[in-house]
Amino acid sequence: IELTGHRVPRNRLKEAIQFAHAEIQDGLKSLRHFGREVKSQKPPGPKTITEAPSIDNLVEAAREECRAEFESVFLNPPNGRNEREKALWDIRLATREALAQRFLGHAEDAEKKSAGGAEKDPGDDAERKDGVCAEKDGVCAEEDGGHVTEAVIAQAVSEVESQVLRECVFTHKRRADGRTLNQLRPLQAEVGLLPSAHGSALFTRGATQVLTTTTIGHPDLSEFPSRYGFPGETKRVMVTYEFPPYSVNETGKLTPGRRELGHGALTERGIRHAVEMRRDRSLRVHTTTTGSNGSSSMASICAASMALLHAGVDLVGGPVAGVSIGLFSRPDPDNPGETMYLVLTDILGLEDYLGDMDFKIAGNHHGITAIQLDTKLPGLPLGVLFEALDASEPALSEILDVMSTAISGPRADANVPVYYEEEIDRALDRPHKSLMMELTRKTGVEMRERNGRLQVFGIPEKTEAAREKFYRAVGGLRVDSEYMVTVVSIQEYGAVVHVVAEADGAETDTDESGLASSFQREPKEGFMHISDMSKRFIESPLEVVEVGRTYRAVCTGQEPLTRRPTFSITRVSTSRYVEDIDKKTEAQASSPS
Repeated sequence: IELTGHRVPRNRLKEAIQFAHAEIQDGLKSLRHFGREVKSQKPPGPKTITEAPSIDNLVEAAREECRAEFESVFLNPPNGRNEREKALWDIRLATREALAQRFLGHAEDAEKKSAGGAEKDPGDDAERKDGVCAEKDGVCAEEDGGHVTEAVIAQAVSEVESQVLRECVFTHKRRADGRTLNQLRPLQAEVGLLPSAHGSALFTRGATQVLTTTTIGHPDLSEFPSRYGFPGETKRVMVTYEFPPYSVNETGKLTPGRRELGHGALTERGIRHAVEMRRDRSLRVHTTTTGSNGSSSMASICAASMALLHAGVDLVGGPVAGVSIGLFSRPDPDNPGETMYLVLTDILGLEDYLGDMDFKIAGNHHGITAIQLDTKLPGLPLGVLFEALDASEPALSEILDVMSTAISGPRADANVPVYYEEEIDRALDRPHKSLMMELTRKTGVEMRERNGRLQVFGIPEKTEAAREKFYRAVGGLRVDSEYMVTVVSIQEYGAVVHVVAEADGAETDTDESGLASSFQREPKEGFMHISDMSKRFIESPLEVVEVGRTYRAVCTGQEPLTRRPTFSITRVSTSRYVEDIDKKTEAQASSPS
């Protein structure tokens, strides 16, 4: 079973599973009927250790050798995962050596006799012991199709280990590490370990530990399947899952495989619907498993939620956690033909390997966001499945409480890139690509011009400075900014002006980035309406301004038809020219006509 949803309530999820289970029955009946019609037979597969009747006594022999030792470790587990695994590994090796000596030990002598040319006894080809035959290098004599090899011996030891673990769980209600059935491993959550990352988090559950980073990128870095002719919506949240060999004390290749791709997809499904999809960013979440003892994909969901919050990303409905629910089953001794089930919360790697189910559940207080069910049983009762769903609710709540101690909401002071775009005045000089590349290289802010719009992406304090440099380089005027304008002609309803400089700078200079901060050599023409020349009513612009004189004015926008920038003197906050203009206007008003 797999599911991805928008915080689906558990009751609703149960109804969906019941509905799907009922609907699929007709399809199963059709498949069975088709099989009977074509008289298909399933090809025989390799026999398991319990299906080979001739080596049943091998399992019994293994049980005699190691049952007590396994039971001692499970009921009195050593402190720490490494100590427990070492104790179990020593038992496995000792039992395999003992069984190999018992069942395969005489094969070498038989081969030596055959190679030496001695007269062979018919019983020398296969020397039997306890009803099981053996030969050199695991080439076994057969008895009813049963084979004894070193691999079969290892399988027998694993079968006994599974039986003993189930007995301890069902009888004593204690697990391999001493926990109760519904008890979580020790939890720890931390954020901000990597100061250079936009967001980072470390989540630890027992020996399972995941380090996760969140990177906020340009919207164009999203995945667009339509660009390559594939159907699908734009992916603005991308998750990569890494499971290096050192996380389980092994060496090997670091290239991802099917397991990494599947766990990354599960992690992405768990958090995708919690992230607000915005067109002004793309998110990449990278999870690295630094230690693993079961449920690393669920730990990745917990760490990913915290890393997103640490990067200032708001999660709809709150953060998401994940937990893995396991299952042990065995025949009911009191009711022949019936099966007993026990649900385990937060399973270990050993319980996953020897158990019957790995039910991964991701969600929060509002519902489920993703599930994935792997089971080794031929069928699973719905009641057991629903019991596992119910067991996940208090577990997820406890995990979310621990996560909230590290970070409870989006970080307000996250210094992460922002993206915005604005329309460029068509009257401006069209920016050259070389200018945009130079701005990006020297300011660290990514700038693009697309379809007449300026796109800016970078750290907030740098984006505004880069934007200023851009408009200076292309001669752009910013609304509500002050400029020095010179009157070149006076008309009946206003005056034509030329912009000569910004109000706080010289006409030409060069800023620290090496980019020209002046306007174009040819002054930009603008217009100042008569109503923007004085706070008082005037009949003619000549009452306020003079040709050739320079004034401080505020850019108020542009004319709809000519696209010329418009200016206003009255909107200047402080200016000696405004004071002079007001005095001149008052003098003219008081003088006799």
